[in-house]
Amino acid sequence: MYERLAGVFISLTCYLRNKKNGQIAHDFTILMSGTVISQLLLLASSPLLTRLYTPKDFGIFGLSMAITNVLALIVTGRYELAIILPRELTEAFNIVVLSFGLIICSSLVFFFATIIIPVEWLLVLGIEDIVGLLFLLPLLVMFQSLYQVLYYWLNRQQNFRSMAKTRLWIVVLGSLISITIGYTKVISGGLVLAQIAAYAIVTIAIILGSRHEIKPLYKDVNFDSVRILAKRYLNFPKYLIIAHSMETLSAQLPLIMLNSLFGSSIAGYFSLTQRVIGAPVGFIAKTMGDIMRERFSFEYREQGNCYLAFNKSLKYLTVIAFIPALIFGLWGPELFCIVFGESWAMAGVYARLLTMMTFLQMIASPLSIMYIIAEKQRVELYLQFARVAGCFLAIYGGYIYSSENQLAMILFGIVMSMVYLFMIYQCRKWAKGVSDA
Repeated sequence: MYERLAGVFISLTCYLRNKKNGQIAHDFTILMSGTVISQLLLLASSPLLTRLYTPKDFGIFGLSMAITNVLALIVTGRYELAIILPRELTEAFNIVVLSFGLIICSSLVFFFATIIIPVEWLLVLGIEDIVGLLFLLPLLVMFQSLYQVLYYWLNRQQNFRSMAKTRLWIVVLGSLISITIGYTKVISGGLVLAQIAAYAIVTIAIILGSRHEIKPLYKDVNFDSVRILAKRYLNFPKYLIIAHSMETLSAQLPLIMLNSLFGSSIAGYFSLTQRVIGAPVGFIAKTMGDIMRERFSFEYREQGNCYLAFNKSLKYLTVIAFIPALIFGLWGPELFCIVFGESWAMAGVYARLLTMMTFLQMIASPLSIMYIIAEKQRVELYLQFARVAGCFLAIYGGYIYSSENQLAMILFGIVMSMVYLFMIYQCRKWAKGVSDA
């Protein structure tokens, strides 16, 4: 098995090197290095952090990050996604200013809300453990959101090296500060404070590092320009806040339904499957998505279409996605047994059943940036509603027609594969340009 796996990997690596995809491969390597190193550092610091912090500390941190991620989805109005779209750099910078203004104002509102919110409400919601850290969450929301806006600005500037460095520094600083606070025990809430400090330092560093290139743009910033752009890209908050919330729901719905219909053990198997197959999906989607966001938007602005770049990226993604899909499809159960133990073999079976879905998801996720570039936010909203409905019907249908949970998994994989195929088809059509859409 290992010889065949190594042979496949070497063959596909040679294919990628020999193809005329030099710039994509170069940019991919830069972003990949930042992601891989940051993840390795995160894993390396975990054993030490688990000795300095209790499970309850990690639980509070996880809850704080969950709340922060939801609020961060709202505070920018998703306007940061529009930074790549304008032809003029001054307009893009005005969107940055708009996003900054929304973030700061919203964070102030959240801060005052944390002061006046009754503790009883937290008790009802079952999140009373974060009472002592509640006032810190607006700071975390603010700096995380500011960083996200600046990350898209760097993407617009094709500054992939800085993008990779910022990812790395957030992990390095977060880990070092967490370890320092945990070791000295000078203050509680070290994990949350470390995240705030890491995002704040990196955000300030990006601003200082970009000051020379953004200084000439300040003269074109004014209230009227910001207001016009806010109206021009109104569909971003109008549709994408709900659409991306539905996308988050669709990712969690299978686990919730499997737990409810088949029990916690089946849900546990699927949770591990989701975690393992989510690693290559998330890695490819994030890294290739950052590259394609800039490249597609540039060609779409300048030429009115990005069809050639889209097709080239589609082929590139197909080759990259083939490797993990092949591994899960051929050796899923065996690999899960080797890595996690024989008691987790069923999770490997699920990974095998979801091979086609995983393959198509790795291709569709980065290409879905066309929904933003072609400004099809309303279509994305409808798609996300359909995705949630399809997920629900597939799993519930499998439960009704068979007590075997594998049928539900097969139906889920088929429905999601159809969704991703439809996404690829739509995005390819829009890549041809406005006149062909």
